[in-house]
Amino acid sequence: MPEERSMSFRDFLAILHDPCFDGVPSIAMQDNNDLTPWIPVNPLHPQVEKYPLTKHLQPLVVTLEAGETLYLPSLWYHRATQLTETVAVNYW
Repeated sequence: MPEERSMSFRDFLAILHDPCFDGVPSIAMQDNNDLTPWIPVNPLHPQVEKYPLTKHLQPLVVTLEAGETLYLPSLWYHRATQLTETVAVNYW
């Protein structure tokens, strides 16, 4: 079983995503210093008393093979588990 790690619960600077209509994907920091709040819920160990809506969580399991990519739109709530050495890039 992989070791469980979580990011710290803090806000992160927001970015703008160019949806790649010109063929070159890009991201850029927003000028207004907007923050993206971190969601303090661990879906593996939800605190139902503190966050009652977590009782409705239903996982969707996706397994990626070598060379595959999973794109999640900005701000989609998710949790990822890597079973082997993996490179993951994630920024909103």
